[in-house]
Amino acid sequence: MNKISFATLCLSPLIVGLAIAAEPRAPTDAEIRTKQAIGRALISPDGAYFVYEWMRPYNWVRDTGKLPAGAANRMQTWLYRVDIDRTPPNSEYPFYQGAADSYWLGGFTPDGSKLSFYELDNDDKVLKTGVVEFTDPITPKLTWLNPAPDANKLDQAPVWLSNDELAYPAQSGWVRAKLPAEKPAAEQPINMLDHHKPLEAEPCIDCASLIAQAQAASEAAEKGKVDKDKRKQAAKLPADSRLLAQSPDGELSVFERSNKKAIGVLFRKGAESPETVVFENERVPKRYTPPK
Repeated sequence: MNKISFATLCLSPLIVGLAIAAEPRAPTDAEIRTKQAIGRALISPDGAYFVYEWMRPYNWVRDTGKLPAGAANRMQTWLYRVDIDRTPPNSEYPFYQGAADSYWLGGFTPDGSKLSFYELDNDDKVLKTGVVEFTDPITPKLTWLNPAPDANKLDQAPVWLSNDELAYPAQSGWVRAKLPAEKPAAEQPINMLDHHKPLEAEPCIDCASLIAQAQAASEAAEKGKVDKDKRKQAAKLPADSRLLAQSPDGELSVFERSNKKAIGVLFRKGAESPETVVFENERVPKRYTPPK
């Protein structure tokens, strides 16, 4: 009996140690930083600015509920706008974004006045389709749409049928919504995430033909602007870079530079112009040196 008790006592610390070792540990700062990435980028139709997705280096442990893997496994992603003629051309929020939210970049209207996107509120596990209208650079107008987008089709961006009407995939099928006319300045909503007053979308039976017409019109409009020689020249990027977006005339190129040390977003205005860095974040954190 004493021998059994002694053996049990000897094995207990080992069992406890193995149990502790099996517990998942929190990732280090360096491990988190290596996972950050740049997603999609879009250039406005007039070439005055562009927007891009940054998948942030953040240890985002949350309860994803019944969300599909495509949404549940996505890193926390925020949207940024860069006005290329501003000095300096910083990355700025196109609108106030929730701390627990993540975003999918949609598309511009033909005139560039509006931008669509999807939003995932991870606190409430709620998906929304939204539109930001750049009528006022200080308080851009936000419009939210109901029903929610299909969580399995977030890679399918909303399609603009005109400058004030768009279609997007919902669980019941494609739906369409027409945005109301511009309100007087005094009635402009402030720049907040007001999810409680969505615009109701309606079923879109003829969406397939409408989307095809809209895409054909967009392609025809861009075809007349394409300068293949300029685009070919502008696409000559550094070895550690990849092209994110380019204007039809090749004047504006937006690209990512990524290596073991850092990741960033740059642009080049003109095929022979120098590169401008608008965002750069370290992949390897600097070693802390205490003050002397």
